[in-house]
Amino acid sequence: MDSLGIVTFIFVRHTAVKVPSGTCYGHLDVPLAESFHEEAAAVRERLDGITPTLTISSPSSRCTALAAACGWPGCRTDPRVMERSFGTWEGLRYEEIEDPHLQEYYRDWIHTAPTGGESFADLTARVRDFMDITKRQLTEDLSSPSPAALIFTHGGVISSACVITGTCTEMEAWSHCPPYGGIVYLKY
Repeated sequence: MDSLGIVTFIFVRHTAVKVPSGTCYGHLDVPLAESFHEEAAAVRERLDGITPTLTISSPSSRCTALAAACGWPGCRTDPRVMERSFGTWEGLRYEEIEDPHLQEYYRDWIHTAPTGGESFADLTARVRDFMDITKRQLTEDLSSPSPAALIFTHGGVISSACVITGTCTEMEAWSHCPPYGGIVYLKY
């Protein structure tokens, strides 16, 4: 085990999805773009040689499909690494949302939740819980000298993890969101 009890989290964002531009989706299970096989092959190549102590995926099919394509079919899923819920806004184009809370959300997206959904602060609390418990599990396992968790997930989850690890502030979170198929290594 690392002398400081540090765990490496390797976050992999799902590949491109097939939804109209400007569509609000988070928990909504959306289809993958036709380029999935090429994108997945590129991710698999970048992960070559990685031997994680633990592999987990969001239950969303866009993440489980990538995990399987990269060599981890049937890995454990955890709802705490699902994308943020946008509640009643899921599946709507932003210009179609006629919710009186929309302007409040735009003013304070960190603390204001979409109707029936989660705020960014809610998501960050959920991701922190996941990372804390996963870290505890991995650092209690003395057989792993350098524990690492490979997580197939979403951009919002990765942005939250960057906030949790001190990589960025909440206001900078979206600038730390990787592109589709992006991989982010964080020490925690």
